[in-house]
Amino acid sequence: MENQHPVAPRAAEPIPEGDIVAMLVMIDYLIAEISRLDVMSAQCLMLARKSLTEAVADSLVKTH
Repeated sequence: MENQHPVAPRAAEPIPEGDIVAMLVMIDYLIAEISRLDVMSAQCLMLARKSLTEAVADSLVKTH
């Protein structure tokens, strides 16, 4: 069955800087807690944090 009323794609909404900082703090907390149990998992989280900070830095530079 085809969709009779296609939905137009929405433009990406900017994420407030405070929310980004909160996400980074949560990831830092997870890294600290997980590193007690599994160093390899903590390293994966550190890579994810690095990717997030790079993506955020690129998007903040483009918007300003």
